[in-house]
Amino acid sequence: MPEVVEHAVFDDTPCVMELIDPSGQLPHESRLSIGAGWREHDDFSTTMTDTPSVYWDDGYQIRYWPLVATPEFPETDVMLGRLPADMNNGVVILRRINGDDAWLAYRRRCPLPIDLMEAGVREKVEMPQLEAMIDEEGYVISLLLMSEVGAYLRFSGAWWLVPPAVNPSPIAGNRIVPVEDTAIDVYDPADMAGEMISIASLPVIGDIDVASLVRVAPESTSEADAMTAAATLLSVRRKSVLHPIKTKDDLPEAIRAAVDDPTWRWYIEKRVQALGVEDVQLPWKSEDV
Repeated sequence: MPEVVEHAVFDDTPCVMELIDPSGQLPHESRLSIGAGWREHDDFSTTMTDTPSVYWDDGYQIRYWPLVATPEFPETDVMLGRLPADMNNGVVILRRINGDDAWLAYRRRCPLPIDLMEAGVREKVEMPQLEAMIDEEGYVISLLLMSEVGAYLRFSGAWWLVPPAVNPSPIAGNRIVPVEDTAIDVYDPADMAGEMISIASLPVIGDIDVASLVRVAPESTSEADAMTAAATLLSVRRKSVLHPIKTKDDLPEAIRAAVDDPTWRWYIEKRVQALGVEDVQLPWKSEDV
């Protein structure tokens, strides 16, 4: 009997197993796994000892499916295996987990941080409620996830884990309002455009008096002032303290703002590192600031 040789594509690493049926007779199936890979000359069947198989650990047991041939690797960290005729000649795919798998994993309608989702698969960490962090006038500074892993803020279409040692904290002193997952569909486009939206523009959760969170024009009984107040509730303003840092050209304005407001210096430093920019001066890194 041939020796069983195991190839761990995802060695104790959270990933996704997807089953695709080209015939359309079986529903598309996706499952989160703690680890997965394939085996040569599998011994799970005495009649198929020369057949490779795919395996994955769903957190309860290790499961196996036979393959008709050695799997393919069309991309890094992506494995594609073809299933036999008795499984509708289907295709099984192993791939790394991504933020959009939040619906698959937790029935969440907003993307979640990958490391937070991996902690959920490994350690059963609960996924936190999406919240909006607002300033004193009711404008949304950022979306927020307060988790066991740490605090995540949403900027430039991505989640950023706030380092615990950051001082001052970008969260302290701001008001926090729970919002629906669909709030990210409103917040992200505005944030990417460098704009701040009112909390009144987002779907809040619970019996919250949104009007009390927004600073509007002075009280007046006139219809004109009432219309002005209503418009303020749904207004949009340009971000003055922080804006999405997509390229090196976005850094100067953000750095100038952060000289006076140290709250977001951690974020700017992260973007400088992520963009690989070396010829930029951060004034607060010198002894003079």
